[in-house]
Amino acid sequence: MKKFTAKKATVCLVLFLFVKVIASAQGITGKVMDEQNEPIEFANIVLLSPADSSFVQGTISHEDGSFRLAASSSNTYIIKVSSIGYQSVCRPTQAGKTENLILPGDAVMLGETVITAKRPDYQVKDGNLVTRIENSVLSQSGTANDVLKHIPGLQEKDGEFTVFGKGMPVIYINGREVHDASELDCLNSADIRRVEVITNPGARYGADVKSVVRIRTVKQTGEGMGVDARSTWGQSENTKLNEQLNLNYRHNNFDVFGTFRYAHHEYLLTRHVTQNVFVDTLWQQRNGMKEFSMGNDYKGEIGMNYQISDNQSLGIRYSLAASPKNKMWYQAESDIMADGNYYDYLLSSSASTTVKKPAHQVSTYYSATLGKLTVDFNADALWSKVNTENEVQESSQEQESRTMNSTNRVDNRLYAGKLILSHPLAGGSFSFGSEFTSTRRNDLFINPQEILPSTDSYIKENRTGVFAEYNRFIKIAYLNMGLRYEYVSSERSYANFFPNISLATQIGKFQTQLSYTAKTKRPYYYQLSSNMSYMNRFTYMSGNPALKPETIHDLTLSGSYRWLQFMISYQREKDAILYITDQYEKNPAITIITHRNFDRIDNLSTFLTAAPTIGCWHPQLTAGIQKQWAEVEHSGETLSMNKPLFFSTFNNGIQLPHHWTLSLDMSYQSKGDYQNIYIYRHVFMMNAAVTKSFLDDRLSLNLQGIDLTRGRTDGNRIYNKQMNMDVTNAGDSREVRLTVRYKFNATKSKYKGKGAAGEEIKRL
Repeated sequence: MKKFTAKKATVCLVLFLFVKVIASAQGITGKVMDEQNEPIEFANIVLLSPADSSFVQGTISHEDGSFRLAASSSNTYIIKVSSIGYQSVCRPTQAGKTENLILPGDAVMLGETVITAKRPDYQVKDGNLVTRIENSVLSQSGTANDVLKHIPGLQEKDGEFTVFGKGMPVIYINGREVHDASELDCLNSADIRRVEVITNPGARYGADVKSVVRIRTVKQTGEGMGVDARSTWGQSENTKLNEQLNLNYRHNNFDVFGTFRYAHHEYLLTRHVTQNVFVDTLWQQRNGMKEFSMGNDYKGEIGMNYQISDNQSLGIRYSLAASPKNKMWYQAESDIMADGNYYDYLLSSSASTTVKKPAHQVSTYYSATLGKLTVDFNADALWSKVNTENEVQESSQEQESRTMNSTNRVDNRLYAGKLILSHPLAGGSFSFGSEFTSTRRNDLFINPQEILPSTDSYIKENRTGVFAEYNRFIKIAYLNMGLRYEYVSSERSYANFFPNISLATQIGKFQTQLSYTAKTKRPYYYQLSSNMSYMNRFTYMSGNPALKPETIHDLTLSGSYRWLQFMISYQREKDAILYITDQYEKNPAITIITHRNFDRIDNLSTFLTAAPTIGCWHPQLTAGIQKQWAEVEHSGETLSMNKPLFFSTFNNGIQLPHHWTLSLDMSYQSKGDYQNIYIYRHVFMMNAAVTKSFLDDRLSLNLQGIDLTRGRTDGNRIYNKQMNMDVTNAGDSREVRLTVRYKFNATKSKYKGKGAAGEEIKRL
């Protein structure tokens, strides 16, 4: 009853605030343009009192130059608009007026050189952390992956990004959701205009979306055929290749685009695992493993966009992706001890082949502004199949040797749609929307020797979401609040409300935001699978069909001052999903590696970034702390897993004459606790790069040295009730990488689709 009452009180509070702010008020709207009638983004617009020029409220212009301010219908004001590089404009105004303002350029002549000031690289826009990439040193860093590594609050490991203290974000490029991480490697850094990090996404995003990264590209001009070709060769202990061709044809309001990508990857990993199992017998394992994987990925994409009018556009995109034969081999030696005495020695070898059959995805969108109503519709459909064949040969000195064969076939189908309607209301903007996702997954596992149970699982899940969002300026703050309702129907059904509210303000050059949101984290489908995988006769891996979704309450304060950015976030995770080990019911000497819900974990995360510009040197220093409060039962004791983790990065970019760019980046992570894992190794990495462009930037060369210190090794100790496990991993992460890129009349696709099922595709 208490839980229900608290939830109802939260919902009522949001509804009360919603009604409160929609008091009778008229707004002042308009656009800020330059003398060439091009929109000016990030212009400062403030309302001043005509009596004493005191500040009333303010905002900044959007990408299209538009802005909106709330104002009392009975008052007159002075509106002042300013932007670095332009002359300021002041004029009288009043509520209900539409102000279209032209800012003249503000250039200073020094001899024969014209110097035009640039706006700062970092801003807080509507409470979100924004980094400007265009014409900065980051525009020469290589790909979108290289850019994101330098964004305050983002961390990268093994090609995946996390937002500090928030987990993996949903990433958008020009409003279209990125479903394949390789797309980031296909986007050139010089084509990126800005990157926006949303640390507390509102109600329009799914309840399982805890952070968002939005990438906006440079507006391309020109018509006709455009070509953009890129080739990357990487050499570590193995060879990696990445070849890509982008084609785009644009004529008037019609746009056709296509992409082909080929990637060859090889990877070597050395792992050492020590296990101690505390049951009637103390079982100990010492395992040394070497793993090698190799594969080829192919992806093709074609699509079109049609601009019906200045206010309406639609498009469709079809992609086909396949990995015909990914192979993995590993060899392991295992010493088994029982109560400190020798028990057995195992020599295991495994060979597996994974065939990702052609996966088809169709996405479509319709976007329109009909009077004051904005319509945004997106739909996705996905079909994919993955087959894996595995054989393990295990030799034992003391027991019977064995061979274990298995087949796993997975068939996924997904359909999704999302509609958002937005309309001005009471000096602000009101949005209402709905989305629906339908997922079907067949997962068949067969083991002919019956060492592991054969299973045939079928997951059917439907998710319906309805949400409302309202934002406007009130006095000196920007208010955003929303409420989302989601109903999930599967073997177990869930119905939840997810409120969010944030306030952002600016005092001089200091910008800050305080926000609260409730989110969920649903298990990935492989975590829900009942299939088992065979490591050796004493270690299995399995999913857990009984897993429940996590519930996360998040309170975040973030801000920016000139070239400083910071964030402080507190989270409470209920039913946290942890990576754990357990004992097999049929034989407690056998360890099952799986996942399980944990009652509660509290987390505090904070970081500070300083990014000044000193001549041609562009340093960026970030320092952060992540601390949790958790208790874990282990071998009859209660362990406090409260040791904080410290992070730091020091990135250096140097712009030189004749289109040369140099960079040297360093990162560090300390020892500390994460969930039920103690990270007992420091990690220090160093990367370097040099970029040179030719032929008016049509041809570019980028040479990178990755992990020069070979510091990407980790050591983890996992604690569970009757077991602990030490795992160390060392891969062939030190790499030399050369990228050659040529572009001719390159234009970006106008595709504006935002996607409707990003998190669900990620779960699959």
